[in-house]
Formats: sequence, structure tokens, C-alpha cells
Amino acid sequence: SRGLGDVYKRQGFEDLLAGFLCVVDTSTPPERFLDWVDGLPLRRVDVLLPIHHHWDCTPWAAAGVTQAEYAETPLYGTWLADLFRQWFQRDDPGLRIRLFEETIQLLLGGVSHSDMLGNESLGLLTIDSDGEYQTMDYFRSTGAAAVGTGLTVSTADLEEVERLEEFSALDSLSSYLPETCKGCDHRTTCGGGFLPGRADRDGPNLKRRSVPVSYTHLRA
Repeated sequence: SRGLGDVYKRQGFEDLLAGFLCVVDTSTPPERFLDWVDGLPLRRVDVLLPIHHHWDCTPWAAAGVTQAEYAETPLYGTWLADLFRQWFQRDDPGLRIRLFEETIQLLLGGVSHSDMLGNESLGLLTIDSDGEYQTMDYFRSTGAAAVGTGLTVSTADLEEVERLEEFSALDSLSSYLPETCKGCDHRTTCGGGFLPGRADRDGPNLKRRSVPVSYTHLRA
């Protein structure tokens, strides 16, 4: 926290910084994580799941257990549920966690969108250093060729890019919701979840094995 505070003050970008991105580390107790956030110069964070997990690198394989065993005690969902409980009990409006705020907004009937929640559309693209139009760079976690389009700023305009199948799909994600998600109680909250988690299969999001326990906790 002290190091981030020094950088925050030295750069002079206080008015531009919206908060800090954090990746879940289940070896860190949620209470300790909240204490760390409380000491940041800007107490606004978002909590992200590790990007390196996909169907060829599952969290249960990394934990050395079967998928069924992992479903009984999902590591990340349990950690997030505990984090939410402690965050809510602190009742400190200045200590903000975007994931929880946006989940609550969706549960109350509001509209919100992030990479993990409410995936109705994702109107974003990446332009690589060589000028190629690409999908969001986090798709690289599913394979080196997962982001490329073969089109560049020199050979195509944005209207042509928009007509590509991968981008038209991103504009209407609810139409591509896996069948097993359509009857889920959390479908309007997670919207199918983080896209790379289901990029390799026509099935439920990989994070479905991890996160629902936290959604259930928030509903309660």
C-alpha cells in the first residue's frame, strides 16, 4: 500500500485514476486483503479471477482434485463469498469493490456490464502494434490464434470488422448463452460469465464451477 501511495502521489494523476485491479489470490485471507485495500491511497478496487484458467488448465486440476470434489468447495467462489461478507459487515461506503457493487446493482434490477457480469454485449476491440484488428487480448489465454482477424487498419475499416462473426457475436452475447446456462438462477447476473472461460467448448463457463456460491451469498 505504501509503495502504491508513493507512485500515486508522485505521478500527479490523482484525478485520472479510478482504482486498482486485483487478481484473487486465495492464499491471502479475505480480511487481510480488505486491510490492504483500506490502506491504499484510493480505496477502490476490482477483483478479478485468474485469467490462466481455461478448459485445458482447470482450477480443480491445479488443486489436484476432481471436478466433482471441486464443485463441493469451489475455491474462488468460497473466497469471494467470504470477502463479500466481511466487506459488507464493515459497512464502509468509502471502501469500494466494483465486482460486488455491480452484482448488487444487477440483483436489484439495474443494468451493468463488465467482463465478468451482465454480458449482453462487449463493444470492444484491440488494435495490435502492427495495426491488426483483434478481439480482446484476454482471449490469448485460450490459444495464440484466438485474437487475430487478419484485417488491419490499412486493409479494412471498422464497418468491415464489425461484420466478422467473432465481433457480431460479441454484440449479442445473450444469443450465444450456453444451453446449460439458460435455466440457471444467476443467468441475468453473470450473463454466461467471463468469455475465455467458455471459449473452447459449447458448454457452461468454466467459472460456473467457482463463482455461483458467491452469487448465492450476495442474493441472501
